Amino acid sequence: MNTESGLNRLTNYDRYWALSFEEKLVLLRLCIALDPDEIEGKCIAKVDPGSISGGNAFYEISVVQNSLAVVQSIVINGQRRRVTKFMAYTEDWIRRNYHQALRDLLEEVRDIQRMRERQQSSSCTIL
Repeated sequence: MNTESGLNRLTNYDRYWALSFEEKLVLLRLCIALDPDEIEGKCIAKVDPGSISGGNAFYEISVVQNSLAVVQSIVINGQRRRVTKFMAYTEDWIRRNYHQALRDLLEEVRDIQRMRERQQSSSCTIL
């Protein structure tokens, strides 16, 4: 899942339902690694609600470098990544699309794990 196509699959919101359990685990780890508190000011920034429509907006680094202090690269899970875009977001957007979505994903993963454990414990082996 380290390929660019794998990352595109994880970030395709319209096809989230098609992710396997293992892909959801990778997505969960990625979401935790990309904690907004850790990348704030590096490649994301909170803005006032009236300054952008829809709650978030992406900007090419060349556009924002003159007005914001952005970094050239960040380290995520021990791997250096080049920063090419910068995201501005509102507090409501991050609450709904990161914090609540992360809680929902974590609960879904836990539910699947519990279901798998029940299935394993309720199965019998005939020799």
